[in-house]
Amino acid sequence: MRYYFQLVQSFNEWNFSLIIIFGKIYKFKSQPKILLLFNFVFIFLIATVNSACVMFDNDPVYGDPSFSPDGKTLVFRERNVKGKAGLGFLDIETNVHTFMEAPENSRLSYPSFSPDGKHIVASKSYGPYQSQIVVLDANGREEVELTEGKGSRTTPSFSPDGSKILFVFSPLPETGSTKKNVDQDIFEIDLVSGDIRQLTDFQFYHLLYPQYFPDGERFIFSGQGPRKPIGYREYDQKFGSNYIFIMSLEHQELVPVVQGYPYSTKPSISRRGDIIFIAVTNRIDNARGSWNYDFFSLSGGQEIRLTDLKSSILSYSISPDGKRIVFLANDHPKRRGNYEMFIMNSDGTGLRSLGLSGRLN
Repeated sequence: MRYYFQLVQSFNEWNFSLIIIFGKIYKFKSQPKILLLFNFVFIFLIATVNSACVMFDNDPVYGDPSFSPDGKTLVFRERNVKGKAGLGFLDIETNVHTFMEAPENSRLSYPSFSPDGKHIVASKSYGPYQSQIVVLDANGREEVELTEGKGSRTTPSFSPDGSKILFVFSPLPETGSTKKNVDQDIFEIDLVSGDIRQLTDFQFYHLLYPQYFPDGERFIFSGQGPRKPIGYREYDQKFGSNYIFIMSLEHQELVPVVQGYPYSTKPSISRRGDIIFIAVTNRIDNARGSWNYDFFSLSGGQEIRLTDLKSSILSYSISPDGKRIVFLANDHPKRRGNYEMFIMNSDGTGLRSLGLSGRLN
């Protein structure tokens, strides 16, 4: 099915080129009606082809893989071949894949196991800019909603003792605004008292994957485009495209911990405190074309490159014991085709496919 989408992409590129050519031809003849008709016909054809592709599409979608505490099972976001949204489970050793459908008119994403393996926390989306934090049992059922109100709540994760949950919150965009999910910050749920408190106040444009250190006090995350205390332009001039931070409630300084690699982002931390992240390697490798991401480890303030994948890495996580990494990647030079799920050792060796391939959602 992915070839239909590649056909549509090529068709769109061809149409865009023709619009430019015909636009130049008719520019000096003052015939906007002809150009308007031309555009209308081609847009109609594109919409028809796109609709047909979606109607017949049966490629699944996968995202946000995460390990169980014992490292034997993966949970991830899935939309199956029937178009049903929910959570997927994969036994790594037996390769048995199961699916749990989400409640009607909702979608579960960013699933993560509790330290004891008895529960899963996830973000439950009801539509654009509307999502809540929910806790389910280890099979993805018996759901309890922990938050309420308007706005988006994403990328939740448990504290090491299972008593708290970190998540990203962003309020609804202002009426008429073209920006999506701005003013994002990190919040914490106390599962004993039910209290929710705000931990950061930087109003990021894009914030992802807050996770606790083993001490349960410090947390690591990636954030782009802060509005406070300095604006994003001043931040970029000072630190460039480095977006990984380590903070605590008492100590918060907007200084990235990784500064040697461009577009360093999406950190993941193990139960032992092992940290991995991804960064763009085109400049390092003197490579052109689509951005290539690779894995790096962060230890003792030193960054160590782990892989040479030359791929787009969609999402990933490190196992609780710090020994393995699961990730979704696409190594096509133009990033066409599907994303495939892989697993490897945390030093970059032992790479193998898990047999799950899906298109980008």
